[in-house]
Amino acid sequence: MANYTTPTIDTYTVKEVLNKVINTDADALKVDIDNVTLKTEGSDINIEVHTDKAEDSMLMFSHTVASGSGGTSLVPLVDSAGHLQVDVLTTPATDSIYVDDADWTDGTSKHTLVGGLYQSTPQSITDGDVGPFQVDVNGRLGVALSPTDNAVLDAMVVDLAAIEVLLTAANVDHAANEVLLTGIDADTDAIKTDMAAIEVLLTGIDADTDAIKTDAAAIEVLLTAANVDHAANEALLTTIDADTGAIKTAVELIDDAVATLGTTTYSETSTKGLTVGVVRNDTLAALAGTDNEVAPLQVDKTGALYTVEETGQLGAIFEDGTTAVSSKQVVAIQFLEDTTFTTLTPADSSFIGTASGNGDNIDTSNTFPQGMTIFGRWTAFTLASGSIVAYQGAW
Repeated sequence: MANYTTPTIDTYTVKEVLNKVINTDADALKVDIDNVTLKTEGSDINIEVHTDKAEDSMLMFSHTVASGSGGTSLVPLVDSAGHLQVDVLTTPATDSIYVDDADWTDGTSKHTLVGGLYQSTPQSITDGDVGPFQVDVNGRLGVALSPTDNAVLDAMVVDLAAIEVLLTAANVDHAANEVLLTGIDADTDAIKTDMAAIEVLLTGIDADTDAIKTDAAAIEVLLTAANVDHAANEALLTTIDADTGAIKTAVELIDDAVATLGTTTYSETSTKGLTVGVVRNDTLAALAGTDNEVAPLQVDKTGALYTVEETGQLGAIFEDGTTAVSSKQVVAIQFLEDTTFTTLTPADSSFIGTASGNGDNIDTSNTFPQGMTIFGRWTAFTLASGSIVAYQGAW
């Protein structure tokens, strides 16, 4: 609240007052007096120049005396300190003053606007002081949260941090799943290729079946002709009988070579048997140039037949240390516990492992969870932690 300062009262002598009245200069006080009689203080007139001293005068005003002899009396317009005497005759408006629980009516009720104070450096207010509301440069009221609200916000910050940790872990799992799905996609493409080859093979078999049907029809024609010509049939049967004898001899040889299940003991020198065309290749080789070509079966040095790639057909490797494993043909890795790799070397760029392969480099920052199995082709690996079973296969 601003401090009130007593105004300075200018006083004039009688001569100065008369000079201001009759002087015609631009700064002169001009008064027109018409039918006004000046009298002394206490007289029943409206205006009087009261003289306390020979050279002083003052303007008086008449009013009704509240006590004493009654009637009207002249009194000065200022008090002994020079302050102008003013009576507030109009009661101040109370439209914006409300008692406790007073109702508000839209469009009718009024209220006093409360202003705020903006300070770049807020003032200090001690206990018991009065101060304005603090606002920012845009007029927005500054409000302090309660301890309960602050505690709720602090808890939200902690929860958001925990959510961020969970999302980070989810992103890591997503990356691992993406790598796994990439491997699965590659294997699916290989299966599609094999299915196409099988379809080609079945088409060839279907063509051969049609040829057999054609031959059967030709035989039927021949038999019809043989029935017509009995002599020709007789000669033909004789020929067939001779051929049947040859077949019988061959069958007997085959019969000698057939072992009775559960009773025949195998002997490398005496046991006979039909040999299926196979080729020994210590390293599996491509013996067919293109699709649909006939090729012999292949066996390794132990006589084991090579088959379509299957996990573990060449054995498995258990590893729970950090020793480097190299020069292998690993086709699948099963994780017995959460595991990380120092190195994982793919056979070529089609499989995950290093940055030059499919995807990013796998190192100690990538954790493969317990129970997961990944498929691919790797020639070497070194564990940083955990334990695995690595299955070997041919490729």
